[in-house]
Amino acid sequence: MQVFLAGTPVNIAVAFTDRSGNALELATAIYRVLGKDGEELQAEQELTLPADSLQIPAEINAVAALDLDSIESEDMNAVKVREMRTVDFKLTLADGNTVARKVVYALEPTDLLITGLNSFQTYPE
Repeated sequence: MQVFLAGTPVNIAVAFTDRSGNALELATAIYRVLGKDGEELQAEQELTLPADSLQIPAEINAVAALDLDSIESEDMNAVKVREMRTVDFKLTLADGNTVARKVVYALEPTDLLITGLNSFQTYPE
């Protein structure tokens, strides 16, 4: 699984192949982005073909724990600094068949220990 910096755009390669490694001949490609709990972060959209990559915008890749003012939980153990995203693809092939594919990636901040959240440090070091 690839890991990307939270809050930044993510480029995903979309060169889809079959089990033999042959490139799929796509008629249409529809995708949506899901959060770690399966909530839809970006509704279904059509991917313009032909395409080598798909860019997921930075606002979809934000991690809530990095905004200390938005945390309401008294239990700091419930706050996660890493999150996952799933990109669901519904691919319609040139012959009319439909194939499903998923791409999963992780997001994390540059510093996993955040002062006042999950660290007793007084200054980042």
